[in-house]
Amino acid sequence: MNMNAYSDYRFFRSKFLSESSEKVYNVTIAKDDRFFTYMKKYFIKGKVQGQTHEPIDEIVIEDPDKTFFSETSFTLDSDMLASKGDVVCSFTITIKRIRLRKASTSKMSYKDGKWILNLYELEIPYKAVIDIKEKEN
Repeated sequence: MNMNAYSDYRFFRSKFLSESSEKVYNVTIAKDDRFFTYMKKYFIKGKVQGQTHEPIDEIVIEDPDKTFFSETSFTLDSDMLASKGDVVCSFTITIKRIRLRKASTSKMSYKDGKWILNLYELEIPYKAVIDIKEKEN
């Protein structure tokens, strides 16, 4: 699988699985978010060498119980589309022990059971493995 062959990436059916409570939070990141550009180098390598903080323009987290911010770390589980021109492939992606981190410019709001977080950072730990598998058609 050559992830370098693709120019665009996006997640769908994404979720954060709490590593302490095992609660599942559905999350959405817009397909045109700059986050995917920042993450491309890690998608290609399949790992992160040092701890990194990658900005997310906007992430929406379903949390009707308002428990998300009491959690400490998560596993990101998502389907991912990778494309170049008319060619689109589907993958699953898993990254363990991630955290969302507030930056100095971050903003947060809550509406209709969802957190809307602007300019937060995804913290990926030292030597994290990014598990990407191509889905069967």
